[in-house]
Amino acid sequence: MSGASLTSDFIKRSARAAGFDLAGISSVHEFPELARFPEWIAAGHAGEMKYLESRDQAGNLRRASLKSAFPWARSVIRRASSGVRVNSGAGWERLATS
Repeated sequence: MSGASLTSDFIKRSARAAGFDLAGISSVHEFPELARFPEWIAAGHAGEMKYLESRDQAGNLRRASLKSAFPWARSVIRRASSGVRVNSGAGWERLATS
């Protein structure tokens, strides 16, 4: 087994152990949806999440591009969960949402 595969497997197992239903790893690339991020920020949709408004030295929004926010990153860990979970002290449990 290669080192990259071992790392990927470890990350996916760890995400599942933390309560996520899905986990994956992908390369960093630009998302067309982020082109609308500056107008979303300008409209005040960030609310109290002021960190979303941070800018680089050129005045560009850092989070309008993954490469701007994290220029050293080569991969992104993506995860998903189909429900809210809480740590009961004995482990992660799905919270009843009825």
